[in-house]
Amino acid sequence: MSTTESTLDHCTVGPHDGVQTTVAELSEGDLVVVNDTRRTWEVTDVVDQSDREDAQHRRVLRLRASASGDPDIAGLVSTVHSNHHDCRFEILHTDYWYLEDHTESVEAIEHLETTSEWVVASRSGDGVVYHLPDPIAVCRGDARPACHETAAAYSNSEWRIVVRHLLQEVQRPCKECFRRHRPRVCERVQCPDCDRLITTPFFQGSHPELVEALVVDCPADDCEFSGAVSL
Repeated sequence: MSTTESTLDHCTVGPHDGVQTTVAELSEGDLVVVNDTRRTWEVTDVVDQSDREDAQHRRVLRLRASASGDPDIAGLVSTVHSNHHDCRFEILHTDYWYLEDHTESVEAIEHLETTSEWVVASRSGDGVVYHLPDPIAVCRGDARPACHETAAAYSNSEWRIVVRHLLQEVQRPCKECFRRHRPRVCERVQCPDCDRLITTPFFQGSHPELVEALVVDCPADDCEFSGAVSL
């Protein structure tokens, strides 16, 4: 990690406290999105340095993102001083000339949740990536990854739904699935007129957090409610 440390030793910007908290909780294998960009990065190395002359604590992360050639490599340094916190991101290796030596302050970082109990994996067991299941395919009795583009070259017979903890340790979560197809489970939806339980909604797909309400018809015989119920 000496390359990362020497390259990124120039933190000057103070982001929100949430960045420091998130970076402090990251470990190898985690998936992150930096500054709300379209790229998803995997944490491959973590180094903590305490009681430095120029800071109280420094955490250095090496990140990897898929690319058409060799994977892009980036570094992220979170530095805690006595009166403020700095965090900076820099591209260390890339095949794209316009990203060479790119550096920016970290104003936001999102840790993607990958703790799904049921996942879709290669039936042969030799795949290195596991996926979130496609909910529509599951209803039809098929095992298909939620990221249809990634799985377009495979047939249903080559996939299986499996409990995640049974997979090999070398298998990693699909970045596309866990960023763009994360499930959202909402609280119970009840009829606002008679309080009858209607459903416990589950959403999966692009931006499920944007769903703000459901249009329902109350199934109770003595209730005529028909309209939108906020989530």
